[in-house]
Amino acid sequence: MTHNATAPVDAEQSKLAAHAIKKRFDDLNTPIKLNHAYEALAIAHRYPNWATMKASFKVEEPIPAPLPTQFKYGMAYGSEKKIIASSAGQSKHIHAFSASSAARSDLLVGLSRNAIENGSGLFFFHAVARGEDPSAVMMDVMNLTVHAGRRREFFVIDASRKNSRLGNSCNILAAAESAEEIAELFWVGNWHMSVAANIVRIRGILTVAARHALRIARSSSIPMTSDLLVQMLGEIQVGSLSLSEDDAAECEYNSGPVYADLCRTITTYVERQVKSYPMFFDNEAQWNGIQAAANKRQIVVVLVSWDAGDDVLDVVGRIAFRAIKRTIAKARPKHAFPDMVVFNDVGGFDGVDIDGIVKDAGGVVVCVGDQCPSPPAAFAHSAAIYRSFGRENDSGRPSHYLEVDGKEVPIHTNWS
Repeated sequence: MTHNATAPVDAEQSKLAAHAIKKRFDDLNTPIKLNHAYEALAIAHRYPNWATMKASFKVEEPIPAPLPTQFKYGMAYGSEKKIIASSAGQSKHIHAFSASSAARSDLLVGLSRNAIENGSGLFFFHAVARGEDPSAVMMDVMNLTVHAGRRREFFVIDASRKNSRLGNSCNILAAAESAEEIAELFWVGNWHMSVAANIVRIRGILTVAARHALRIARSSSIPMTSDLLVQMLGEIQVGSLSLSEDDAAECEYNSGPVYADLCRTITTYVERQVKSYPMFFDNEAQWNGIQAAANKRQIVVVLVSWDAGDDVLDVVGRIAFRAIKRTIAKARPKHAFPDMVVFNDVGGFDGVDIDGIVKDAGGVVVCVGDQCPSPPAAFAHSAAIYRSFGRENDSGRPSHYLEVDGKEVPIHTNWS
């Protein structure tokens, strides 16, 4: 079938158009669901449905840039000679050990220049230490990005503190892989004592609603949003959602008024959570998220904190970490991938599996900085090993050491 209509050029413009349609109907006091707005958009452009319209978009397969032909480890003190990786395999994995968070950050930011100046993608996942200024690493990476002329490709997710205005807003639900992840994001927190006794049932209701919302989002090729989750909760509340026996058992469904009241309470809590963390539930965000960042070779800094005292931020960090891990695992020679991934002090992060990441890394350079002197077991013997003492200073004394042929060579990470 041929379609002669003038449709939005790509999925991003279609997203804006669908949201505009929904808003217009809302303004007319005739609210519609977002997925229905996408379907209306498709019909308006003479497509049978949104899935067909989206499939018609021309997607140019990005050609992945090779790893830097010269991966620079740093500048040798004294001789001021650049130390270059002797092989692609040697630059594939890098381990940086230091008891100082500032020293690791300085070293890893310096190494990140390879991706930034090569035009490659970069994920820099950084755990903010107690008392550390979360903007320090972000500014270091951003300054390199600006110097390389890539400022518009730079984005930040700040999950290190609540109400931070440091990073970009995003729709973190679009990065979630499972209903369980989404449910956890809303299940954590302080529930009122009046419903605390139903906390297991609450999690079941959230999971079932999220599962159905994800199913609709994926089948309609639209983003998973909090609005879609609220829609499914509303349908469970009134009994209009078709539930399988397993779903009904998981959410302990019944048609009584007490159960309906509980669903209303959950919906209210979800909406309050969205308003309390607006940076992570922005359905209109210009930044399209982690997978899109990988495809477009963007530079993304993710800031987390192990002692922020906020369960929601912890879950946001885990969702971001898992999304990065999946992105790395999907990287193939013919597809775009983040050319460099940096993890700094992620050992305290629940569920982190560095060995698993390394095994699935494909063509991605993986840099790990931590307080353990031994590199991850999955790192190849040819991996570059660093030891660092502190930030570089004006005394001329070296701060970083690279192991070369069994000996430690003093270096700094600034080169021209």
